Amino acid sequence: MSARVPHFDFTGAIDLAVAIGGEVLPSPSETLEMSAFTFGSHSSEVFRPPTNLLFLADRSTGKLRAEANGTIWEKETRPGLLTFAPAGVPQFYDFRGETTNILVSVDDALLRAVSQDSDVAWRMGALEPDLAFHEPRLADLIRRQCREVSKADMGWRAISEGLTLVLAGELFRRFSGMRKSEQSPLSAMQVTIVEDFMEANLDENLGLTDLARLVGLDVYGFARAFKAATGQSAIQALIGRRVARVEALLRTTSLPLAEIAYACGFSSQAHMTTVFGKHMGTTPGRYRREVRG
Repeated sequence: MSARVPHFDFTGAIDLAVAIGGEVLPSPSETLEMSAFTFGSHSSEVFRPPTNLLFLADRSTGKLRAEANGTIWEKETRPGLLTFAPAGVPQFYDFRGETTNILVSVDDALLRAVSQDSDVAWRMGALEPDLAFHEPRLADLIRRQCREVSKADMGWRAISEGLTLVLAGELFRRFSGMRKSEQSPLSAMQVTIVEDFMEANLDENLGLTDLARLVGLDVYGFARAFKAATGQSAIQALIGRRVARVEALLRTTSLPLAEIAYACGFSSQAHMTTVFGKHMGTTPGRYRREVRG
């Protein structure tokens, strides 16, 4: 007989992690929360959550019975399977086995921003629940997001917010049939404002939210508008400028590598070496020796 887990009436991933003793992960953005937790056999009820919930079974063996919107599912669980529960939908679960889940709660505002980029208007209750489905791209995005926020390296905010936008878009397209519409690019002046801000704040842990505010756009709209204008993502542009700053300091100064790393927004010398190597095909130390003789 499975143990009874109390009725949950919570607002997102953080509340659930606190309620059952799971791990609260740093929030990737203002509109997305993450947590991780392990469950044994249990029965539970979640009453009309105000956020959309996406569960990834990271490690799982067992059998799940669930009910939502009058539909009942009974499926075997295994690692990599996902369960989606839309906002406003009561959910009932009975699980027998053991599972370690990563939970992502996606706020209404994020999906609403995504829907404005399509011919499908978002509304509460428009999305349908789905249990134990296989979607490798979504599962990979959640795992990458979990790794990124857990590392919390300098620069993680921009990368994490970028993953959040991709994840939200994939989620909305899967459950709504969304088709992308054209995105108006940033103006040349707006691009200059954003790039000048990047250049002046390379030593800060910048996020896409900071950049979007400069031009009065939401994060999702900004990410697409920047790429439409420049041909590269804002994250790629930011990393490229950091690498260029490292290159310049290696050429013109004798600063220790650790100081250069911090001055260019990297969390450590090792982090700088990894990123620099991917872009330049060599290490900072070797590059300095080659260019300075």
